Amino acid sequence: MIKNLVKVNAHNACVTKILGDYRKSYRTLLLNVLALVIAFFVPIGGLIINVLSFLLWVVPDKRIEKIKNK
Repeated sequence: MIKNLVKVNAHNACVTKILGDYRKSYRTLLLNVLALVIAFFVPIGGLIINVLSFLLWVVPDKRIEKIKNK
């Protein structure tokens, strides 16, 4: 979804600057795969990792605030 947003808003430098970095998406994907594997052995561990993955998206991105305040 983020890649499509960047593609559609290619003319808008702010959107590309904010969303052009996919690290958060890749981290979430990695954490979800890790949680799936760990949940087979320690179910509560998988739940904890999923909560950490969720927190990545709840905490506001500082880049958005910096660009907004400019």
